Amino acid sequence: MHEHEYDNFLSLPPECSTYRAARYAILPVPYEGTVSYESGTAQGPAAIVDASQHVEKLDEEFLAEFVAAGIATLPPVRAAVSPPRMMQRVRDRAEQVLADGKFLLTLGGEHSLSAPLVAAATAVHGPLSVLQIDAHGDLRQSLGGGGR
Repeated sequence: MHEHEYDNFLSLPPECSTYRAARYAILPVPYEGTVSYESGTAQGPAAIVDASQHVEKLDEEFLAEFVAAGIATLPPVRAAVSPPRMMQRVRDRAEQVLADGKFLLTLGGEHSLSAPLVAAATAVHGPLSVLQIDAHGDLRQSLGGGGR
């Protein structure tokens, strides 16, 4: 890891990574308060930002770099003492970013983070549709043998 926990996404220069100038904002949420299998999701946001330091910025199809629109990497949301308080922290931070007119990109891994993000987007932009893309279906009626 680098000297600070979260360097800026894509290692962009200041003119492309300040919050004021950026069109996009990365919100890291290192949280794993309700995971049901193995731990590790809390390290996901930092790992993604770290890996982004090695991504080629040139779009080979268009032969252009699109980073001039700006991507600000925000400080991570601090973990809270309970899942409901954590969800409120995420919602509050997301609402502020959206109200500032930024396109919000959240890095997490914990499924429960989707709810406060959708609530924040709805509060700022009104009704919306959600398309969820996941590595697996999560289609069980219950976990651990209970339910149907």
